[in-house]
Amino acid sequence: MEMVRRSERALGLAIREGQFRGEITRRGQGGGVGPGATSRSDHDLARVTDFASINELSGNSAGIYDLTDHVTEEEFEVSLSIAREEGHGCQHHVRGPGHMVTSIMFVTSRR
Repeated sequence: MEMVRRSERALGLAIREGQFRGEITRRGQGGGVGPGATSRSDHDLARVTDFASINELSGNSAGIYDLTDHVTEEEFEVSLSIAREEGHGCQHHVRGPGHMVTSIMFVTSRR
């Protein structure tokens, strides 16, 4: 499950980077028309839902964005380590900048 969380974080970071560069729509750009474009055909942007569903991205406060937004690489690694040490089905909460709470669920197949 650790690889899943790492993959989800990588996807979330890539989406945020694409949004920053203007290649992926941001909230409020529902039509996919980028800055300076006069129509969708002028500047075709990818949508976040091209990569994951809205529920996967932000559902239940346990989505992909919860692993990326306001969470440093160090905080993510520490959370994974703690969750791994606590064992099967555990969940570790990280308090990131701005006091946002991020939850990392780590499930192992320990018996």
